[in-house]
Amino acid sequence: MDTTQIVLFTLLVYKLLLIGVGFWASRRTRDQGDFFIGGRGLGPVVAAISYSSSASSAWTLLGMSGLAYVVGVSALWLVVGSVLGMFVAWWWIAPRLMEHSRQHGQITLTDFILQGCEGGVRRALLWLCSLIIVTSFTLYVAAQFQGAGNTFASTFGLSMSSSIVTGALIIMVYTLLGGFWAVSVTDTIQGLLMAAAVLALPITALAAVGGAAVHRGGGAAADPQYRDRSARRRDLRRRPQRDRRQADRDPAAAPPLDGHRLPRRHPRSRRPHP
Repeated sequence: MDTTQIVLFTLLVYKLLLIGVGFWASRRTRDQGDFFIGGRGLGPVVAAISYSSSASSAWTLLGMSGLAYVVGVSALWLVVGSVLGMFVAWWWIAPRLMEHSRQHGQITLTDFILQGCEGGVRRALLWLCSLIIVTSFTLYVAAQFQGAGNTFASTFGLSMSSSIVTGALIIMVYTLLGGFWAVSVTDTIQGLLMAAAVLALPITALAAVGGAAVHRGGGAAADPQYRDRSARRRDLRRRPQRDRRQADRDPAAAPPLDGHRLPRRHPRSRRPHP
């Protein structure tokens, strides 16, 4: 089998595993609380990995990697903000919210927000919260499906629409079967796979270029097409000044700027002092 067939077979087994998790989780789902919040019985390992894989999924593996490639080390500031937000959620918000929701039997965040509201105010806030949640999660889920669709399309040559529909159908099946239990367990499996890929990818990339020493100092000698990105950025910043100096010396030889040649500078006329 070639590489594409191996990847396709692995992906098929993986999707069947996710659907199997959905059937397994359906046996643990007996009421509304089990379906929406897993009966409040998720362990710390499943909860932590599931949260991390859901909050740091396609945007981390694809978007963050692309951002770091474009802007360099400064992209780490986004990681700092993300990790600090996770600490605030886990150590300050989550314990208080969990205790309060257990005391009052609340299942959703909307139940928590609407506590004590009655009549028309409650209905208006309920519609507002629902609109915000649906709008925000529609955009977020669309971004996740786009990331999955890009992976399918680039790997198997499928169209973007077919890739997104295939991934969405599989997710809907195991979600409707097992609810929050199925989502949490499958997120845990996917989180472990993402962690393994993130650790294995740089090691494989370093081995492909010949090791860390070649990557640090010997890249230009090993590959004539190798160019340092920071040097290219410096070259782009200095180019306007260099072109201006060249235009001052010889306007006819100056490089074009957006289809036009740089205007020639005329020396200032000296006025006689009074």
